[in-house]
Amino acid sequence: MKKLILTTLVLLFAASSSLAADFPSRTLTFVIPFGAGGETDIVARVLAKEMEKELGVTVAPKNIVGASGMNGVKAVVSAKPDGYTLGVIPSAPLVMHPHMRKLPYNPMEDLKFVGRASYDPYLVLVRKDAKWNTLDEMVSDMKENPGKFHWASAGAGSVPYFAGKDLFKSFELDVKHVPFKGDAGALQAIAADRVAVYTTTAGVLAKHDVKALAILAPEASSKFPEITPVTKSGKEVFYSQFVTLVAPSDLPEDIMATLSEALAKVTSSEGFVGDMEKLGMTPAYLDTVATNEFIAGEFERNAKNIQALMEKK
Repeated sequence: MKKLILTTLVLLFAASSSLAADFPSRTLTFVIPFGAGGETDIVARVLAKEMEKELGVTVAPKNIVGASGMNGVKAVVSAKPDGYTLGVIPSAPLVMHPHMRKLPYNPMEDLKFVGRASYDPYLVLVRKDAKWNTLDEMVSDMKENPGKFHWASAGAGSVPYFAGKDLFKSFELDVKHVPFKGDAGALQAIAADRVAVYTTTAGVLAKHDVKALAILAPEASSKFPEITPVTKSGKEVFYSQFVTLVAPSDLPEDIMATLSEALAKVTSSEGFVGDMEKLGMTPAYLDTVATNEFIAGEFERNAKNIQALMEKK
């Protein structure tokens, strides 16, 4: 009996190793937890195109939307852990939403992070013809005119919502919040002069008549060295949009290694870098270990920020 069990285990191990050695041999699915045309969707499709070249199989993007990204992440968590269903997941469902509501998954336990593909700090944006040219000028004007100005978000609970709320709370400013359903509505409101301020990444700079007063990061960006970091105004209000490639938690290590190696090559490839630069976004690869450390740090930092911002005064 023991010999039979041992033989069975050996055969199962051999079959598993054979499957891993053949990986990938068919189409991969990249689950995108937000709709077509958004920043995550755009990065995912650029990534899928280049991963196809590297892996030699079709990589099919699939938008599974709803519940602020929760449905897409849940689809990845519950997928068979064979490497054929992966998620291209941005910051909010991983490090922000878990601190706002009960989720059907724990991102730190139910996912494996293949690696980080991109990273873009948030900017404080105003109309290009706004009279302010620095963050300090804006803050000074708002202090002198409490309740006069409005700021936009992409909806309560979004990254732009917490970035804006944190920014104005830090400076103790009375600025009215106007929520929209995404970047498009908020930027249209800025264009129509219905709101004064919005926060998002640099991807919108080339597409809209806006200018950046500050970058919500500890230091200036090498990509935009002329944009002053918020720390120059004495505040530590840090927000960003990053995109990770994730898999179900039980993914075998050898398949993880194959995917991680492919991601490292792709994110430094001419095609990926070129497409991302055209879109105003920044390739920023981190391997599995570094991504885990990065996510853990962001998870903890956002827990403190969101708790403080959601406290009733």
